[in-house]
Amino acid sequence: MDFQKEYQDMFSKVTASRETHRRIEHMAMGKYQRKRNGSGIIGKVLVAAVIVSLLAVTASAATNGWFTKYFSGRGERPLSEGQVKYIEENEQTIGDSQNAGGWTVELSSAISDSMKGYVTLRFTAPADVDLEGITDGSEYVGPRNEFLPKDEDTALSSDAYPDLPGVIANIGSKWVADGDGLKNTATWVLDISPDVEWAKGDPMASDTKWHIHLVDFVKGFPEQETLAEGTWDFDFTFNKDDSEVSLLDSPRKTQALGLRGNGEDIMTDVTMVSATLRPFGLTIYYGDESDELDYSRDSVAFAEGKDGRYPWYAVMKDGQKVALINRGGNPIERYAYLEAETPLVLSEVDYVLLADGTKLPMPD
Repeated sequence: MDFQKEYQDMFSKVTASRETHRRIEHMAMGKYQRKRNGSGIIGKVLVAAVIVSLLAVTASAATNGWFTKYFSGRGERPLSEGQVKYIEENEQTIGDSQNAGGWTVELSSAISDSMKGYVTLRFTAPADVDLEGITDGSEYVGPRNEFLPKDEDTALSSDAYPDLPGVIANIGSKWVADGDGLKNTATWVLDISPDVEWAKGDPMASDTKWHIHLVDFVKGFPEQETLAEGTWDFDFTFNKDDSEVSLLDSPRKTQALGLRGNGEDIMTDVTMVSATLRPFGLTIYYGDESDELDYSRDSVAFAEGKDGRYPWYAVMKDGQKVALINRGGNPIERYAYLEAETPLVLSEVDYVLLADGTKLPMPD
């Protein structure tokens, strides 16, 4: 019986990197060869179990799956196989840990396209702290003042913005259950949307260093209870996905929701100059031919989310819709950014559906 062939057939059905396959195959077959030359061939079922166990440990170290959990809780439907595969292939493992005040914070992983980034921060409290219970609530739980860089009154710092004194990114965060059975651990997913007009370079480029400075760990807002004192500092870069698709080859008129400075909503004519779709969102530049808006104080909301009155969607080839949610922009510079509720596999997108029913098809 050709045991090595049987082993390789079984091994090929397990998903892992080529390097993981090579290392574990070499290790396992070497153990098998030594045993055969000694006191006989060990049971192939036992060898298979050892191999699969080794693979499971190695694979779990390579990817943590938190982005899959995070995005699974955002959309109207479960993630598609293509979306899960995209996340697994593009998740960037970092694994930088910092200890302070008896608490450990690990910058675990990141994922991004050229406009939007997400990072996971894994918090580990002392063993007697029920961190999962603390983070399971509506009030603020996390670092004090969120992410204040050293000696700067900003939310994040990056060498893409060397001269900018103010906030350089829109920031959101959400706690995601680890599912590891340990109540003293919890993972925070931080999302970062740089202001494209303020960028002095490519904010997600591999040579752009981001710095996160966490101060204390608190619960409650505005009154805060300090749960841990300390600072945690991280420097990292994104391994961005450069995939993008231009949906316009010439300007196009549409109806969009105008937001007046006094709170009044109106539907207004807007000319889109460009619309660029990426895995995590859509960027739109538009003209100023609407006479109803004063762009020094008014703006245009190109999407109002899945529960809004004027939603925009990316529609998949199988009919599934992914909401495109307005995350702001700059009315003076005439651009807006729409965040995809779940990652977009661009090859699976059929068209973008605008609020007025207009379809922007993917190019051939």
